[in-house]
Amino acid sequence: MQILFYSLTGVTKQVAEELGSQLNAKVTEIEIDTQYPEGDIDVLKDFVIEQDQNANLPHILNEISISHDDVILIGFPIWLQQPALAIKSLFKTVDLIDKQIIFFCTSGSTTYEEIKPAIQAVATTGTLVGGLKVDPSNVKSNDILELLK
Repeated sequence: MQILFYSLTGVTKQVAEELGSQLNAKVTEIEIDTQYPEGDIDVLKDFVIEQDQNANLPHILNEISISHDDVILIGFPIWLQQPALAIKSLFKTVDLIDKQIIFFCTSGSTTYEEIKPAIQAVATTGTLVGGLKVDPSNVKSNDILELLK
């Protein structure tokens, strides 16, 4: 099992590291070449919309090695009812065929069920086992393990 994640503000990173500790799983941050504006949500929103409309996805900078893992947890913040664009890049550049995929997301208000169609559109390879929104103040690996049953 390996945990891949993208985090802009550190919230998703905190969740990924806690899950990694609880599940004894390798944790790998998805590093990208795009610097997103922080602090002003409207500026970030405009930036992401323009980038997505122009199909200008960020490039992944680090090597993502998952060949020895059957289960991949993928964590990301929810932006505009969508996974962060780094996740779209991940599915375009990393071979996830024959992998069981579980998504975990962080968001102030959006639920996993609200973005499930967007996730299914992004998850073009691998077997989507399920997903959930994780509260950073109450990370429970048992919720992830339940999805694998």
